[in-house]
Amino acid sequence: MNNLNFKDLLNFDKLIVPKLIIIIYYLGVIVTVLSALGTIIAGLGPFGGGGMVIMGLIMLVVGPLTVRIMCELYIVLFKMYEKLSIIAEKE
Repeated sequence: MNNLNFKDLLNFDKLIVPKLIIIIYYLGVIVTVLSALGTIIAGLGPFGGGGMVIMGLIMLVVGPLTVRIMCELYIVLFKMYEKLSIIAEKE
């Protein structure tokens, strides 16, 4: 079942996106953390303000959490597809 051949990929019998979602998750966390740190640093500069620092702190917490939730939702959809495929093969 773990054998990956080209025919399965062309027929969409094996899916590669669930493995890519993990990479997308890590990239999303890195981007949100860097954006949050950039916002905090900009808020500390001469043209920033306390609101930007607070927004950066909120982004630092909510950003990675949001990315995690979105990736988990996609993984759940793909797992549902896999289970339904197994059920369909049994019938």
